Amino acid sequence: MNSVWYLADKGGRAVLNLVLFAAVSRSLGPEALGDLGYGLALLALASGWGVPALETWLIAQWPVVAKDRATHWMALAGRTHVLFTGVALLVALWWQPTGVSVALLAAAGMFRGSDVFKTYLEAHGEAKRTVLFDGAAFAVGAGAKLACVWLDADFGWFAAAFALETVLAWPLLAWAVGPTVPGAARALWDERVSTQDWTRFVRQTFPQTLAYVLFLGQLRLGTLLLEAWSTPEALGQWTAATRLLEVWSFVPWALTAPWYPAAIRAGWGSTERARLVRKMALWSLGSAAVLALPISLGASVWVDWIYGDAFANAAPLLAVAAFNLFPWFSYLFWVRWMHLQHRSHAVPVFSALYVLVQAVLAALWIPANGALGAAWAALVSGISVMSLAYAYGILPTHPPRKIPPRRLIRNFKA
Repeated sequence: MNSVWYLADKGGRAVLNLVLFAAVSRSLGPEALGDLGYGLALLALASGWGVPALETWLIAQWPVVAKDRATHWMALAGRTHVLFTGVALLVALWWQPTGVSVALLAAAGMFRGSDVFKTYLEAHGEAKRTVLFDGAAFAVGAGAKLACVWLDADFGWFAAAFALETVLAWPLLAWAVGPTVPGAARALWDERVSTQDWTRFVRQTFPQTLAYVLFLGQLRLGTLLLEAWSTPEALGQWTAATRLLEVWSFVPWALTAPWYPAAIRAGWGSTERARLVRKMALWSLGSAAVLALPISLGASVWVDWIYGDAFANAAPLLAVAAFNLFPWFSYLFWVRWMHLQHRSHAVPVFSALYVLVQAVLAALWIPANGALGAAWAALVSGISVMSLAYAYGILPTHPPRKIPPRRLIRNFKA
């Protein structure tokens, strides 16, 4: 039942987000949409320094974590997210000062700490409550976006509307988790956490955090470089094209969600684990093909239908960028594969290589080809780096070193 709620939530949001973004794009036009796309890129990068990786870590360790004080772990995760996000925002704004609207949009990432509550609810089989309360925040944010379109508002109001959903989710999810963990929201700040506790937690979660942010950096690198090296109009066309792809990023996770925990429980080297790994790989790459081919072949039709004539230059970008779904989806499967092989140490390395190769190619191709150069840089880097990553993945592996099951909790005792 939890999987049904999860799929309904993610699939419904993907469609609604696409409709809302189309309305916003038509209202703003290419140049203003470029500004919004840049702000959304900063929001994604800032909020990425914490929540997604912390969620992955908490779920992976849940059999052990659940035996200890839940509020203690939530406090560690919530404070670590705020710390990471705050530092990321300061660095981003110091590196490239931007307008107040974009800065406030990026700062909304601080409130993504509410996903710690979401993780706790889902781990306790309360996905329905997560969908309902998080969906309420989404509905309010959607209403604000539509109001901006209706009133033909300035860019600053659109930025505030996009930030509203993230900000509002925090109190709503804190309220949702209340019946399960009384005082959970207050515990994020009242719970006593020693410096030694926090240091160990950050040290254990940082590699996954870094890997996730590097992957987000790869997704947003074209936006960041076009903002610096190209025109606002080209950035707006790029934002429109890539949004049609990013909206489907949940697909490989949703399709393989039932099999990944089963693969973790399967024995090392067992035929059951191998079967589940092959199944996840097939569905990940198959879903990329099902989406990429029709999107690329019908790029001009999709762009004209969704965005209108003002975004006609986004069609050739979409025709190339659609095939990025193959390296993106294969990367998401590969990360899980590496965790199953106990090779998670390789994830940050290949993630960094992914960003580096794309940055070099983009520096060579964007000045001469604009947004189309960014599209080709992302595709070529993805195919080349993921080929190396899979070559590494098929190398022989050895059984993991056994760790006493209570060591994790013992290490975090104050």
